[in-house]
Amino acid sequence: MSLEFECTNVVPGCEGKVSGETVEEVLGRTAEHAKDVHGLASLDEETIDKVKASIVSVS
Repeated sequence: MSLEFECTNVVPGCEGKVSGETVEEVLGRTAEHAKDVHGLASLDEETIDKVKASIVSVS
């Protein structure tokens, strides 16, 4: 089982998807996506909470 985050759940219209085996792995990849695609140097606590709430299990 892996975990997945769809950026559109936090940034409407963004089609980015990030997956990983742990929440920490998904958060790290999400931070990379946010930097590369959205120009954010880091994720604030509010955004991290939104990302965590949007992570789902996929098979």
